Amino acid sequence: LSTEEVKALETNSYPYSNPVLTEDGQIMLYVSDGDSTDIADTKVQWTRMTGERYSKGEAVETSPGGYGDSQLKLAGNKSFASAVWVRQGEKINKEAGEAVTNADIALISNSTEIMAAIYNGTSWAATQLTNNAAPDIAPAVATNGDKVLVAWRNVYAPDSGNPLNFSSSDTILYRIYSKGSGEWSKAQTLYNGTSGAVKGLEAAMLEDGTSAVAYTIDANDIVDSGSADPNAVSSSLETVCAVVGNDGEVLKNVRYTNDTYLDENPQITTVKFDDTIERFVLGWYSEHDADGVKVNDIRLC
Repeated sequence: LSTEEVKALETNSYPYSNPVLTEDGQIMLYVSDGDSTDIADTKVQWTRMTGERYSKGEAVETSPGGYGDSQLKLAGNKSFASAVWVRQGEKINKEAGEAVTNADIALISNSTEIMAAIYNGTSWAATQLTNNAAPDIAPAVATNGDKVLVAWRNVYAPDSGNPLNFSSSDTILYRIYSKGSGEWSKAQTLYNGTSGAVKGLEAAMLEDGTSAVAYTIDANDIVDSGSADPNAVSSSLETVCAVVGNDGEVLKNVRYTNDTYLDENPQITTVKFDDTIERFVLGWYSEHDADGVKVNDIRLC
């Protein structure tokens, strides 16, 4: 591309705008601060491909409320799509350079809620999926064009002196949207947190509406092996995947790793193989030691 062919969609944009695209690349969403210096003004914007470029973005959710959007995800195409993000419900009034206290952090964290929006090919309809006094973070979304699954972490920090330590209570909840009824299901538990804190979360959906949610847990089960090498890889991060049936119920929740390897950053997608059967494909980053040599690879199943 020449410099003449590259056009700015927005100037002086938010450093963490993190643009995301639908599968066909026709719709783009990103976080914008509207040229404001206040992070509480950040909101999700959307734009559609017109000709060979994207038009100027506009807000996905136009009703006022909340103090900043983040952690944006998107699934679908130009005909039907769903976006999810985290919205902050409380604002702290601090001057530049003023110290942020643990109480401030707890106030912001506990006010985070999950937002979801459905695109029907023309416009967006946004819904707040959570409304509680606990942090709701790290949403993931998947759709088959008829249903939408949204999963997220619902966490709790019992120690006021460490308001971002969620290791004692870190669960995964989910809700499902039906295009036919236009309604969201009630929140259900996908993972109850008993095996360790959640460190990563992704989702995918088959054409028949079956969904899979892949995530990393910190099992915190490493026992000191007494290795003489202080740089040896020894990790309690493990890869897990849950399958949700097209009736909305959890079918299984399988831990795919159980070792001292570093297993993280799970990614999941759907593939139709040569036998015409569509299946989930799960991959994750793995790192381990082999005869004193650090080995990095991608594991698949």
